[in-house]
Amino acid sequence: MAKLNYKRLTYISIGDVSEVAFRELEKQKGISKGEIRDLAWYRYGKYAAQPLIVFLRDGRIFKIRTRKGKILIEKIK
Repeated sequence: MAKLNYKRLTYISIGDVSEVAFRELEKQKGISKGEIRDLAWYRYGKYAAQPLIVFLRDGRIFKIRTRKGKILIEKIK
């Protein structure tokens, strides 16, 4: 997912996301909750395959998704 189709994003608040996602973000990439500007679900395909898009204040964008029971964090921008 190199480009984001912004029409498919559904923005949510930090309280709507499980703490597990934030712990993995902190553990794998060293990013705390204070650095997050926006969160959004990327709606496409199956509901279970919809990744969480994290927009940081410094302009970086990460995708959080699951694969075979593991949480994967990929840098988009």
